[in-house]
Amino acid sequence: MDHAAFWWRHVSGPDRLLGDLAEAAFRHRVLLIEEPPFREEFGLQFRDRLLQRDSNLLIAEADGADVAGGIDAGEWLMRQCGRDMEYHPLDGSRAEVLAKRKWLAGRVFIIPDVQDQPEWVELAVEYARRSPADNGLLVLLYRGACPLASPRKGVAVFRRGDYFTAYDMQWFAAFCIPEKDSGAVRDYRAQVLARIAGGDPELCADLAREDVRSDPLESLEALAWRYPVLSDLAADRKRLELMLWEAQLQIVFPLVERLRRRFIDVYRAELSAVLREEDGVKDEFGNKLAEPEDMEIRHIWWYCFKKNKAALSESDRRVFHLIYISRNRLAHLKPVDHANVMELLMLDEYEPQRA
Repeated sequence: MDHAAFWWRHVSGPDRLLGDLAEAAFRHRVLLIEEPPFREEFGLQFRDRLLQRDSNLLIAEADGADVAGGIDAGEWLMRQCGRDMEYHPLDGSRAEVLAKRKWLAGRVFIIPDVQDQPEWVELAVEYARRSPADNGLLVLLYRGACPLASPRKGVAVFRRGDYFTAYDMQWFAAFCIPEKDSGAVRDYRAQVLARIAGGDPELCADLAREDVRSDPLESLEALAWRYPVLSDLAADRKRLELMLWEAQLQIVFPLVERLRRRFIDVYRAELSAVLREEDGVKDEFGNKLAEPEDMEIRHIWWYCFKKNKAALSESDRRVFHLIYISRNRLAHLKPVDHANVMELLMLDEYEPQRA
């Protein structure tokens, strides 16, 4: 299954949007929709939802060139339904005539890029205000800010942000990542991709094609030509670092904790001896450390491996140092270096071994 089909058929937020659009289509005369991702697949799914409710509907989408060609919006609609010769200006505005005479009944017209054609929005607002419930439907697609500043009678407005959640993006990102990436690497990539892509699944799918071991900053720069938002993100290092830190907090931090527990299990005897022999080992808040499990990584390093010189194998020393610096960076709201993250993610099954 391709990315577009998965997004619109198997992700909860997009599916909920399609359901709400189908409901609104039979209660309103105008739908104003923020440009949906994967437009072709959206069109197929939206048409299918409408035809399931009324198989007699005639659904047509305006060509972008027609909409932007300077033709009057009302005139274009009258031509499409074969009513242009029956109209006279003394009858009222085109929007009023289309509404009151129900010339669009049984039809659905999808109009793209209305943010550049305000006359379409003006016509749609008047049409919705004057139109009876059994008239035709106008579906206006817009990019950027919503063309309407306030609610209007008969017009339903739909925004991506009301439907596409962080969970949706993470679920979709996991689908986009190649199957060869597995375990903690896959989980981490899904977290990072979802955060960088925001509410844009098309961007998420493109990012997922980048090399798994490449630095996220390099991926941003490689795709900036197609997604201007990535240029802004690449230039805002603090924002990018916050995204990486949040993703690492979800995946890397628990891994560091699991490795800490494994070191405690292997070196339990030495750690227990330290707690018995030292005169009241305490944390920075003055709380006594009674069990090895109470000891943080820094306590283990200082009391066991440095002060009391417990033997560490070369492999364990390298891994312990890695979790030490990683835990320290995450605790101070800083992301772990990409190379260290990649190394850590490969240690999910690592078991310390005594020297």
